[in-house]
Amino acid sequence: MFLEPGESIEQNRGAKQRAFASLFYFILSSLSYIFVRIRGDGILPIGNRKQFMAEYYIDAEEDEIVREPIWLQGENRGKAEEIAGHFAEILHVLDLDLDDPHLHETPMRVGRMLLEIFRGLQEREAPAITCFPNLENYSNMVMVKDIDFYSMCSHHMIPFFGKAHVAYIPGDKIVGLSKVARIVEFYARRPQLQERLTEQVIDFIQDALEPQGVMAVLEARHLCMEMRGVEKPGALTTTSAIRGCFRDKGVREEFMELLQKAKP
Repeated sequence: MFLEPGESIEQNRGAKQRAFASLFYFILSSLSYIFVRIRGDGILPIGNRKQFMAEYYIDAEEDEIVREPIWLQGENRGKAEEIAGHFAEILHVLDLDLDDPHLHETPMRVGRMLLEIFRGLQEREAPAITCFPNLENYSNMVMVKDIDFYSMCSHHMIPFFGKAHVAYIPGDKIVGLSKVARIVEFYARRPQLQERLTEQVIDFIQDALEPQGVMAVLEARHLCMEMRGVEKPGALTTTSAIRGCFRDKGVREEFMELLQKAKP
């Protein structure tokens, strides 16, 4: 740190000490925020933070941790109990012993699980789309590919899962890229058909962004045809949907070229 006009060596040394103290405090505060999170019964390491935020809901008004999953807030608590009661009857019909320690809490676990994996049915889970003005007038394709998703087949309530590839050509607006994945997640987390899921994803983007065009391709394995029925493990189902300029053959071919490009 150089001497300012009229500044003594002692003043300069004091300024250095204050600067280093501020830097030390900043680093210490940052490390504290990154590595720990204070909770009611101790300290939570960062390695568990993602799990923590998934399992607990922080009340913004009270600024306290409510020890209950967000999908069990409010009336959903009663729904989980109602589901548990019905599922206990199913287990009874199957002549399973609910006194078995491995089955005793299963009905309630199933009730909670269904509310979790079907959380896309709740409007409050709808992704908030952050749109930005397309100031650069970008008019080429924007693709987000290999988005993992999990859903449940409406016909048999058995999982199907795979990857979604979504692209759009901007108009006056562009979107934060993470929101594309959140849109897929939102519509996947409900009883679904792959065909309907594909259409819902691009309709949401079309309505929110009003792009020149949008296209999605979904590839998925369906356990309803792997673990039952025809029992064909590894069979892959592909669906696609297009809007706007993607109806042009050349634009679709560009999509497929980008999709097939090897990962770096």
